[in-house]
Amino acid sequence: MIQEATSLQGLPLSPQQRRLWQLCPSPSFHPYRSACVVEIAGDLDPGALQVALEVVARRHEILRTSFHVLPGMPYPLQVIGDALPRLASLSSGAGTPLDQLLAEWQTAAADDADGPEPLRAAVACLGSGRHLLLLGLPALCGDGASLDNLTLEIARAYGRGEMTDPFQYADLAAWNNEILTLEESAEGKSFWRRAAPADGLEAALPFSLRSPGAELPAGFTPRTVALSFPGDLAAHASAVAEQSGAPPEVGLEAVLLAVWQLLLGLVADREELVLGVVRGGRKYEEMVAALGPYARCLPLACAPGEGPFTSLVRRVGASLRELDDWQEYFDWDLAAGGARAAALPFAFELTDVRPPAEAGGLTFTMARRHCWSERFEVMLRVQRYRREVTSLGADLVYDAGLLGHADVERLGRWYETLLRNALAAPESRVGDLEILGGAERQRTLVEWNATGTDSGPAGTLWERVAERAARDPHGTALEWDGGEMTRAELIDRASRLASHLRRLGIGPEVRVAVAVERSPEMVVSLLGVLAAGGAYVPLDPDYPQERLDRMLEDAGAAVLLTRQALAGRFPEGRFRVVCLDRLELEAGEWQGPGAAPDDLAYVIYTSGSTGRPKGVMISHRAILNRLLWMQRRFPLGADDRVLQKTPYSFDASVWEIFVPLIAGARLLLAEPGGQRDNSYLLETIARRGVTVLQLVPSQLSVFLEQEGIFDGCAGLRRLF
Repeated sequence: MIQEATSLQGLPLSPQQRRLWQLCPSPSFHPYRSACVVEIAGDLDPGALQVALEVVARRHEILRTSFHVLPGMPYPLQVIGDALPRLASLSSGAGTPLDQLLAEWQTAAADDADGPEPLRAAVACLGSGRHLLLLGLPALCGDGASLDNLTLEIARAYGRGEMTDPFQYADLAAWNNEILTLEESAEGKSFWRRAAPADGLEAALPFSLRSPGAELPAGFTPRTVALSFPGDLAAHASAVAEQSGAPPEVGLEAVLLAVWQLLLGLVADREELVLGVVRGGRKYEEMVAALGPYARCLPLACAPGEGPFTSLVRRVGASLRELDDWQEYFDWDLAAGGARAAALPFAFELTDVRPPAEAGGLTFTMARRHCWSERFEVMLRVQRYRREVTSLGADLVYDAGLLGHADVERLGRWYETLLRNALAAPESRVGDLEILGGAERQRTLVEWNATGTDSGPAGTLWERVAERAARDPHGTALEWDGGEMTRAELIDRASRLASHLRRLGIGPEVRVAVAVERSPEMVVSLLGVLAAGGAYVPLDPDYPQERLDRMLEDAGAAVLLTRQALAGRFPEGRFRVVCLDRLELEAGEWQGPGAAPDDLAYVIYTSGSTGRPKGVMISHRAILNRLLWMQRRFPLGADDRVLQKTPYSFDASVWEIFVPLIAGARLLLAEPGGQRDNSYLLETIARRGVTVLQLVPSQLSVFLEQEGIFDGCAGLRRLF
């Protein structure tokens, strides 16, 4: 159907056809095809059906159109020929699910796409009086409504009924191309320059294989997941649409689309996103029964906001009216970035299912219909059946190369739940509407959170460190370049400091700021504050003075522990300054009530990357829950040597400092600033036999480039 040529006379593509060529410039156009399965009831004459196919193909030029590529031209020309379709016979369709039968036949038709006739047809006999007719076109030649019209015309031709002269697609293509050049189209093109998104196309679902901002990969593999709608849904949704004030002709569609965009915004965690919304393109009466790719998938910018659901439905209804009013003026080339850069991750379509056609003693019923004319990650496709009582069917069409079947099934359940809840309480704020059903809510909030364990008596950080030291008082607790300290010595020094702090009024919930470099005094200070029952507030001396002042003011510390060399940065006034290197501590262990498990253990400040730093208040129970879980999951022993390199103003330092003291491992202190020197770290790891190391990913990637990394780190047992 796609041929190369050096010269010929032909017709230019329509904007819809150009978009399809941009998506898939190949002879087969697979999977961008329109195909359907029609059930035929009655005594079928295959010969008469072949004649009917030929009659319809002679009536419609688009069914005899081939596409020719000329050198140097970005798009092919369409050339109307004389080739007529041939009715093939399938051995049997019995027992094969219709979706599978349709998919297999579409693939076979696409693989055999070299012939000049675009329309492919096959018939399968299921038994006496039962047949399946399979029809397929490249999306370049027909959309979903074309399949409905084609089926009706085949039925009429089979029954030799009267038919009026059809509207030819080549006329539409010429008209569409012309209006984009006329001065009268300026208003329509101006609308799309404003409405067509320059960005907002980068949203992705959290379970997608495509990361946010990345382009959709090559290849498109559509699959479907069926949804379940109650029989009265259409009437209920239409009533809510009327209540909201949405235009009646798009009311039902506005409700369904509003829920879809609300769900996608919630799941993709986006306040704004872009949806592709399919419009039929047959605005005028003479086009209703025509064949060809009239439908367009138009971009709609969505921002659900925080108002009531009825307000969202009203806004969506107004947007749909605008799409209908201006659809013939849309061309992807008007969108910022150009058509080739455009990709629609999400889409929506509402179609009407035609009633069966009866002709020549046969009944032709549309059983399945697939039409892929746009690239998307997932599309909500709704079918409306207009009978005595209007009913709805729906499915999610997804790209199997990007999403898993189970994830799409879950997305479908969320849509059903959100739609049900929105219809039950349409005046609710959209942020209050639930997407989880009862069973999933129970599993998510209760079952998955049933993680309680018995960690023994709650206690405090200080009590856990002291208990471990009592079992091994002579073991080395702390080691640094130039010295080491046993567990008993560490507890003794911390207890003396605690006694001094108690005399200064430090107790439960009272905060003590600590401003020292990484050193034995740092560890003693933290333990001393905890032993006194207070909460420590770490201040990195390398921080700018303005940041330190803000943190001190916000924390409301009663006492500041520091060195004499740093004391000048912290003038006394609101707090008492204690210089550790000038402090004479009395001998003897402090005795008295300490903190309780739910009292504050420390306050660590955030980086402040989005504004002022914020103090995060952590209780003894909370941090012990974290540390004891870590010790159970990744246990440290007496033979482990943990390198303390994280600045103690970051929360990752808490594990580095306290788990070795609780577990009986040896805590090795890196020199001040050593965490920034990968060569120093590598030498220290090798020389001091480090077995456990913690690195942030960015530092790890640089660290691994060090020469001798594998020899130097041979003793590492765990890397976090």
